[in-house]
Amino acid sequence: MSTEVSGALMIGTGVDTSGIEEGAQQIELSLTQLGERASTAGASIQEAFANIPTVTNIDFTANFSSVEEAGNYIGEMYAEVARVIRLNQEGLNELSVKYKEA
Repeated sequence: MSTEVSGALMIGTGVDTSGIEEGAQQIELSLTQLGERASTAGASIQEAFANIPTVTNIDFTANFSSVEEAGNYIGEMYAEVARVIRLNQEGLNELSVKYKEA
């Protein structure tokens, strides 16, 4: 469009920014979704680390009256350690599945 004012020629132009607006909205939506996924994954990881099984019920200073008694207690200690290892492996497997889903 051109108009003449006092002998001057003026030209007006415009830029269609509708595509930019749509693109910005898509980027915002994608970032929001990514943030939600990261938050969910973070909560799962925090929960997993908050509930790590530990070795309990073992008295490393116990005194024994016989070798047999000591051997029995060592067997109990081994069973407790094996229990904790198994629980931790299960927890890691669950965390791995959740991480792959996220």
